[in-house]
Amino acid sequence: MKALGPILLFVRRRHEWSGITDGIVYCGLSALGFAMVENVLYLGKLGYASGVEQYGPATGLQTSFAIFIVRILFTGSRTRCSPR
Repeated sequence: MKALGPILLFVRRRHEWSGITDGIVYCGLSALGFAMVENVLYLGKLGYASGVEQYGPATGLQTSFAIFIVRILFTGSRTRCSPR
């Protein structure tokens, strides 16, 4: 699914690509969008929904917060950009 966006752009709007830099930018934006959606699904499905099923809404929020800390802040998930 990550590659589908850039491939469709290349096939359908080839005149929009003026060089390799455009391809890198389109692929990077596609990967960033995919990672963002993946993080939201992890927080919603694995975090909140599983906590609510077991113990109630408060536990769902705690689980979502824990997943947010571990997945997004500690691991530097793909949605963060850090200058080097």
